[in-house]
Amino acid sequence: MGEHVVHLSPAVEVIPEASRIPVPEPVPETISLDSHWPDRGACNPRNPESTVTQEDIDNFYGGRDDVNLRTGERNRMEKEAKKICGKCAVQAACLDYALTNDEKFGVWGGETVDERKKRNRRRLIR
Repeated sequence: MGEHVVHLSPAVEVIPEASRIPVPEPVPETISLDSHWPDRGACNPRNPESTVTQEDIDNFYGGRDDVNLRTGERNRMEKEAKKICGKCAVQAACLDYALTNDEKFGVWGGETVDERKKRNRRRLIR
């Protein structure tokens, strides 16, 4: 026995709630088509408005080469990186770049690798 679909008219069907696919949340800001957006990133030490330290920069790629890094330490590093992203004027462009280019490491646009993977899976489902 399959799911029951109610036919209201030739053009309208009621789809059961359980079979609806979740729609991913949109990126909040307008994405910049400016290819120089990385120059304005809050994480870029060459940006004169940036106050990041080397430790801050290291947090963005928290232990990518160290498979033995404790989960708690990785989470702390990602949280610190996300704080910087939260103040960044180009966060949406950064996230779009990471999603488009399937960045495998680091925090980009305020999202970790795992968060970006989930977002991309939701995009594929649609």
